Amino acid sequence: MVDVKKNKMATMLLSCERARMPFPTFFKSLLMQQTMVVAALVFLFSGILNVGPPAAASGRQEPWIHLGDSSLVWHTEKETQPPKIVMVVIDALRADHLATATTPRMPHLHKMLRNGEGVGFIARTANPTVTLPRIKSLVTGTIPGFMDVVLNFGATELTEDNIIQGWVDKGQHIYFYGDDTWLKLFPTQFKGQDGVTSFFVTDYTEVDENVTRHISKTFDLPRWDVVILHYLGLDHIGHLAGPTSPLIGPKLKEMDTIIDSIHKHLEKKGDPYLLMICGDHGMSDAGGHGGASASEVTTSLFFLSNLAIKRAKEVIEVHQTDVASTLALLTGQPVPRKNIGNPIGRILDALGEKQQLLAHYKTTLQLYGLAITSGLVDASGDSVSLFREAVKLHKNMIRKNVSITSQNIDDVERIKALYVESQKQISKSLQGNLQNYDLPVVLFANSLIVGICLLNLIRKTIETGKCMILAPCLLWAVALWSSICLHKASSQLCPINAMTVGVFLPVLVYVLVMISSINLTTLKNTILTVFPLKMNNPLGLLLKIGSVLHVVSLLGSSLVEEEHQTIYFLSTTFHVAVMGALVTWTDKGSSEMGEKNYKREEISDSSQSVRQRKLDMTEDREPEVESNEKHSMNVSRTNVSFNLDRNFVYIVLSLVLSRFLRVWNATGNKWNHLEDFGDWLRTEGGSLLEMTVIVGLSIYILALYQTSPLLVMLSAVGIWGRHYPLIDAGKSSGKWEAQYVYCMSALCLAVGIFHMLRKLYFHYKPSYQKMGIVQYLDIRAPKQEDKANEYLKVLLLYTYTSLCMVCLLLQRVDNVLLTGLSFLQNLMFSRGVLGLQKKGIITHTEGAISVHWLALAHFFYQGNSNSLTTVDVSTGFIGMESYQPVFHGLLITIHTFGGLFLTYLCHLQTMSQLNFPSKKLYSVLQVWWSLRLGTVALYCCCVTAQRHHLFIWSVFMPKLLYEGAHVVCIITLSLLFVVLEKIASSAEFRWKQWVR
Repeated sequence: MVDVKKNKMATMLLSCERARMPFPTFFKSLLMQQTMVVAALVFLFSGILNVGPPAAASGRQEPWIHLGDSSLVWHTEKETQPPKIVMVVIDALRADHLATATTPRMPHLHKMLRNGEGVGFIARTANPTVTLPRIKSLVTGTIPGFMDVVLNFGATELTEDNIIQGWVDKGQHIYFYGDDTWLKLFPTQFKGQDGVTSFFVTDYTEVDENVTRHISKTFDLPRWDVVILHYLGLDHIGHLAGPTSPLIGPKLKEMDTIIDSIHKHLEKKGDPYLLMICGDHGMSDAGGHGGASASEVTTSLFFLSNLAIKRAKEVIEVHQTDVASTLALLTGQPVPRKNIGNPIGRILDALGEKQQLLAHYKTTLQLYGLAITSGLVDASGDSVSLFREAVKLHKNMIRKNVSITSQNIDDVERIKALYVESQKQISKSLQGNLQNYDLPVVLFANSLIVGICLLNLIRKTIETGKCMILAPCLLWAVALWSSICLHKASSQLCPINAMTVGVFLPVLVYVLVMISSINLTTLKNTILTVFPLKMNNPLGLLLKIGSVLHVVSLLGSSLVEEEHQTIYFLSTTFHVAVMGALVTWTDKGSSEMGEKNYKREEISDSSQSVRQRKLDMTEDREPEVESNEKHSMNVSRTNVSFNLDRNFVYIVLSLVLSRFLRVWNATGNKWNHLEDFGDWLRTEGGSLLEMTVIVGLSIYILALYQTSPLLVMLSAVGIWGRHYPLIDAGKSSGKWEAQYVYCMSALCLAVGIFHMLRKLYFHYKPSYQKMGIVQYLDIRAPKQEDKANEYLKVLLLYTYTSLCMVCLLLQRVDNVLLTGLSFLQNLMFSRGVLGLQKKGIITHTEGAISVHWLALAHFFYQGNSNSLTTVDVSTGFIGMESYQPVFHGLLITIHTFGGLFLTYLCHLQTMSQLNFPSKKLYSVLQVWWSLRLGTVALYCCCVTAQRHHLFIWSVFMPKLLYEGAHVVCIITLSLLFVVLEKIASSAEFRWKQWVR
């Protein structure tokens, strides 16, 4: 009977515990918003990223473009034997490595280029400059969509028309060795193959040796028609050490020696051959790629052949899309149907004159078909007129069955010139108009995000009762869907039929009924208090106006590229404004401003009574740093001066650190080429670099010593060993030390959970309370009326420390000190801002906005930008022995967004240490989410409006991907906090139940 009563009591206790938890209503609303925003972003990406020209339409060409059946007789001159093709793709081969090199970095090839024995070109690629879309461009002659940036880590079989499949259909034997991305695109097309992992960037030796070892045995086979070799070592060196690394020179000479041996072998065999050496993309001055800088979008293209190609010493520029049509025509294959490139005339000289004319005719016809399908050709346009004139002259020569001699060679050249000029004009038009958007999907996604953003501003109104945020969002979605489908019912978004009406009509009726429960008076008050711009609160005015200006600045391409300048300005201005506010602060002014701030925060809560609102106002005041501190309204002037000095010092030191950290890594587009402090440190190296690492680790220990001094110091030893190996120096490259730090990070989490359980054990074990152990260890259980969570405080502290270990481990050696100083600035700035909130100088919301600015600043301090170039892929392989895509992606994400994430988490952890109530921590998450949601909403509309802009793929779309990643960071932070809070609450309840 006693056990039954105990179980009932435990059940009631559990219900009470859950009822007191502050997160359910808030978190359901936040989770609903975040889920719908992620879904809307997926819609947007699916509608705007997968672009490209439609295939050429058959049977829609005008009659005048056909040469007639006599062409089959006229071009039956003896055709040349198709040459054997050898493609050597050197990943990240820059134009100045070969084509425009002033010094012979590849001696054999440079000598041939100088003597006119080979043909050299500068190949201009499209953005994004990553491997997967560039391979597709080489074999299809198209410019792949931006979605291939994401698919670069998980390529699937290529289904578009391409030269590889064309060769296979003709029965040719193709052998491939190198980057396994090719094997994902062509899983069954190769007679022989051996792939190497493209993402394990710490390996730049074996990855190339595994390719080279197949060369001799492949060339000795009885039959081979095409050999493709894709070398990765140069790209990996760039990711690890940059384009100025001393490893670049030997690697280029190694490639030069390999190509020279291939050339000699082909010459010895005597069969017709074409040896093509190219890069899939270039390399930025920082060593990465993915952006649109000149060094990334230009690469070298070199041809060696025993065919009668036109030799030349000068180097001209061609497009990467020209390669597919050139190789197809040279080997007697049809041009890929979606090819938008032009054949390279110097290489087509290997064909007879009649074959050249026919090749140019086929290429122009294919481009013309694409232009018709895309709606880009006007019958009276210059390109069509040129095409019509070329076909007319070509028909005359066919009709007369004229033999091409020196007397009529000028006519032949004129026809070729007309074809080539028409090709260039059509190709240029196609390259500038590749967008094939599903506009209804894009508009639906944009409108849904904007609607959620607006509803988020009035969330306190729509979270009352049963309505929450679901009903307004559904109403908004249904209205959008209806209006868009009425405008354009052809989209796949709009299958208007009986089933659709049957589904949406009940939803619409339900939403209209539920929306009526909104209190219109409260709605009005909420809207009026969304952005209360009070002139007597200059700091709040600065933060709100600055946030709006920052979001609006993202509408310009130049300001997107230089966003860090905007953030640095806003953050510095806030520091200076706070210093001025603290100097002029008085206790009386603080009390008055504090009352106004709290009234403004509580004004929209109409569901509470006047008495309850006053109680909440008193309860929501920020608690004191120490639990035994009691302050009255009349504080002595001496105490005021002490608080003023302490917070003033925090803000001044944070400002000094900001000025120092902003010059550490040059970022953006305008000044990125200049040497920064980090470059200088790497150049100097030696003892100076070692000293900066020691200082950085010392600051790291100082900033996090309160967690567990022993764990922090042990992890610092491992981080030192990652850059200066302690075990098998020169061989392990810090691999074992990095794995040791990973273990220390996991151990830190385990110790945090153990420490939380230890506190619970001493709190609720009566025998230990009687023995005085609780008092001796200074472990105080939180009061029931206090909303602070003593156990969440412990979990947050150890989680933050654990993530700091991993983030510091992944940094470059010159960024160790920067990261340590960032940890210190996070701590000082958070304490300074919370001190301002306690004085009433700024509100709780305004403090969260200032932390948001600092988080963005830390993102740029590390050297990140809104370009994909600054994503350091090499960090995903620190401490790794094999290729594990999920783990690699996680490490790269932590390295890229770790500074941003840790700034947010540090502020939450500091608030918890200062005994702020849990609902205040939740409200901070809501502020950060609202800021991010507003930015994403406006920027998605900007991308949609600028979808035909010249910089859509080089500026706007990469920034949109970063914005999506920032959204994921906030969602991850919210989920992490809720999980930790639930763990703490559940553990407390279980211990209470056990001791009873």
